[in-house]
Amino acid sequence: MASLTCDDNLNPFQPTGFRVIIDRRHYGHVQYFTSKINHPSVQNQSNETAFKRTSVPLPGNTVTYGELQLEVILDQDFLAYSELYNWMLRHVNIEQIQNPFDPVKGTISDEIPTYCDIYVQALTAHNNFNLEFKYIDCIPVSVGDIQFDAQNTAVDPITFSASFRFSYFELITERTDMIQRLPQPPRT
Repeated sequence: MASLTCDDNLNPFQPTGFRVIIDRRHYGHVQYFTSKINHPSVQNQSNETAFKRTSVPLPGNTVTYGELQLEVILDQDFLAYSELYNWMLRHVNIEQIQNPFDPVKGTISDEIPTYCDIYVQALTAHNNFNLEFKYIDCIPVSVGDIQFDAQNTAVDPITFSASFRFSYFELITERTDMIQRLPQPPRT
């Protein structure tokens, strides 16, 4: 049999092999409780040029991204939900948020950034770093429904969805130390 022309690694991606990293000073619960991620679509709308009796598609000059969607497990204190809800409210009216609480420091936070980068690391079958999606300048645009159901006898955790818009994303294939790139809380 002839040698393959592509990379010899033919292992499929494991659907559970991912990790989400967000600014944990302000969104640590969202980072910890994210259970699903839907990587968004990328579109480059073609321009049609008339030619004889047909049209010829030419490459477009803009790229449009879909929304990054996270499915988040609801913790019993609703902290992950509160982090996203308060983030959305700060965009509309900062006075709606009374004394934003920083769960890492255990104190009231002075200023929380409007935009935040979200990192999604894809892991190998052995849970080692493989590649990373870096979504630049994310803002939440939707926090989904929470379904309360007194008749539910299953012990499955309740989840809610969160959708983000972003400027663009980068695909990073080289391993770099995430701890050095993310803002860290000050040591006391």
